[in-house]
Amino acid sequence: MLSKSGIRSLKWTLSLVCVLVFTLNTFAQETGKIQGTVEDAETGQPLPGVNVYLVGTELGAATDAEGRYFIINIPVGTYDITASMIGYAQLTKTDVLVQIDRTSNVNFSLTTSAIEGEQVTVVAERDILHRNIKYSAGNDERASHSGPCNPKCGRVCEQAGRGFR
Repeated sequence: MLSKSGIRSLKWTLSLVCVLVFTLNTFAQETGKIQGTVEDAETGQPLPGVNVYLVGTELGAATDAEGRYFIINIPVGTYDITASMIGYAQLTKTDVLVQIDRTSNVNFSLTTSAIEGEQVTVVAERDILHRNIKYSAGNDERASHSGPCNPKCGRVCEQAGRGFR
């Protein structure tokens, strides 16, 4: 039979084991990873800046300068994965399997596509210009003077912000 101290020690040990098992199960994630490359279908050149995402989730990545992408911490399951970029046709690969601690390789070859938009018509409107009027300062007829400013002539003249008469 166990003494009181032995029972306390056993309880303490069992409690510690239970906490460790619970903690390890909490941190043991059942996730995988998807990686791959995206290239131009015609030239074979890598495409940087392509958005690659798992349909129906918030998981995704953008390709780097070499056209590579990595999506990590994906819960185990089957997914549809889409690659899209302006100027290229969107491509979706279906039934991509993600397994625990495994990396799935999914590569894309995108084809170019024209971007279609609505036709826009711009109509320019402008005020009618009076080409025979060189200067106007209200209804003062003396203000239509267009020659050099001479304060002695009796006409209103503007020169560098100062008015003369």
